[in-house]
Amino acid sequence: MRLRMQKRIEKVRWKYLISEILLIVIAINVGLGFNNFNDQRKARNLESKILHEFVVSLNSDREDILSNIQTHKKGIESCTRLLNNKTQSIDTIKRDLGWSYSWTYLIADLSSYESLKSIGFQLIKNDEIRHGITKLYNVDYKTITEAENNHKRICNFFDEKISDMYVVENNKTIFKEPNSTAINRLKVSLIYLQNSHRNMKSTYEIELLSNIEDLISKINQELN
Repeated sequence: MRLRMQKRIEKVRWKYLISEILLIVIAINVGLGFNNFNDQRKARNLESKILHEFVVSLNSDREDILSNIQTHKKGIESCTRLLNNKTQSIDTIKRDLGWSYSWTYLIADLSSYESLKSIGFQLIKNDEIRHGITKLYNVDYKTITEAENNHKRICNFFDEKISDMYVVENNKTIFKEPNSTAINRLKVSLIYLQNSHRNMKSTYEIELLSNIEDLISKINQELN
């Protein structure tokens, strides 16, 4: 009789012990699951914050690019008028000469990219967006910088060609009276400038602006 009672007590103890172990395992799994959920929620919130910052940065870059495109458009128009002798007055010749060798630099907002780089690109779950960001900052921006530097070299060369046509006083460029002979000897250089302006305008529009607008659109879709 006593032996039977001991066996029953042992069975109850084992059941109680197993129940406690199961409860502990369940509690651990629930805790881990809750922690994972919190970690995922924090990661999603951080990703959303970074993507919002990218929209702001990219829109700022877009505005700068649009302004630069207008500068090169004016450069093309000025070179065309000078080459076709369609500039009438001395003042418009001076103005067109000034615009003809104008140059630009993209002042990119890199703050969001630097933030993502410090956190890790794996934060961005959308493959298209992550690839788009990497390509834009590591390829496209470097391409435009090289094009800008090349255009500036052409502008500096033209500046040397017309150095006898202006003087600098009090940090201001003052053109002397340019004549048709002086303009005619600049025609080859003006053709180079005109082509360089066209290349810059095309590079800004095709290589950069379209990619930025596409990336902004994809990010907005991801956020909505």
